[in-house]
Amino acid sequence: MNKEQRRIYHLRYMEKNRDKLLQRKRELYQKNKDKMLLERKLYREKNKEKIKARRDNLENKKKQKERSKLYYEKNKEKLIIQNRIWVLNHPELNKTYKKKYDDNNKDKRREYRIKNAAALKQYREKNKERDKTRQKLYRTLNKEKIRLNHRNEARMTRENISDIYVKKLIVFRTILSHADIPKELIEVHRINLKLKRMLKNNDNAQT
Repeated sequence: MNKEQRRIYHLRYMEKNRDKLLQRKRELYQKNKDKMLLERKLYREKNKEKIKARRDNLENKKKQKERSKLYYEKNKEKLIIQNRIWVLNHPELNKTYKKKYDDNNKDKRREYRIKNAAALKQYREKNKERDKTRQKLYRTLNKEKIRLNHRNEARMTRENISDIYVKKLIVFRTILSHADIPKELIEVHRINLKLKRMLKNNDNAQT
């Protein structure tokens, strides 16, 4: 058996016994988890430049992207379920990752929304009832959390003297709406509020 024949035989064997091999791999990992994690960490530290060069290689990036796409298409349902379970078990960590991604990809996300505006609108219309049901269920299950979030948001807008907070003060007990308030008036009112707070703090400090 030559080299090419051995390679074909090996690939066929792996395809035929895929589940069995994966199970064996999982068991081996669980049995030697700490050792394997340490070995990977040491390898990464020792080969930083080599790993970086491999990642930066455009051809490797293209191949990895294709492999990831094929794997996702083949295991879509399984990956979606795994992701949902992870999000439920790690809500705070997921929130941190999501914020970091959003902050680093603002322009990219804006371009995507503009480019796919029609498709996104169609998707929202198609799934309107489903989204309403989800939102209602979420509100029912997270009443206390939502109440605390609203309280924190109100406190932050008050402390930062945000545009929304200033508009709310201006239109209170008037026939005006938020849309009637120009930016210049908001800035003047904000400065006035800052001066009032400064004077109040000085009075409190003296008494």
